[in-house]
Amino acid sequence: MRACLPEVTAAELCKLLQKLKKGRTSAADGLIAEMLQMKCAELVLASAGLMTDILDGFPESPSSWKRSEFVVLFKKGNPGLRKNFRPIAIIPILGKLYSSIVLSRVRSHIEELLRVEKAGFRFGMGCSDHLQALRLCAEKAKE
Repeated sequence: MRACLPEVTAAELCKLLQKLKKGRTSAADGLIAEMLQMKCAELVLASAGLMTDILDGFPESPSSWKRSEFVVLFKKGNPGLRKNFRPIAIIPILGKLYSSIVLSRVRSHIEELLRVEKAGFRFGMGCSDHLQALRLCAEKAKE
């Protein structure tokens, strides 16, 4: 049974590909962003077709897209201190693209459901705006 979702177009995929950062390491699959950004029409069309099929439920998204590898990088300072290291997650490129497609399709629906008070982790909003409003209210109450 098909879910009747709009297909992933090559233009939509190209737009998301351009947002990927260059010069990053690859996941276990060995695929890096630059490989997909070479504007190979056949590769983009095949990827768009695969993502459309996965959105429709067949086949299921590969389990490798759901796994990330954590690596700890040394920042600077004394290597004997834990605070001088930071973990990063290496996520497969195709998994990132698929997640971006899903997010772009559900974002507007989710935004409609959330109250304006829910500002954390939302595009164009931040908790700092609410903290500033709270500070102003506290100042007015104090006056």
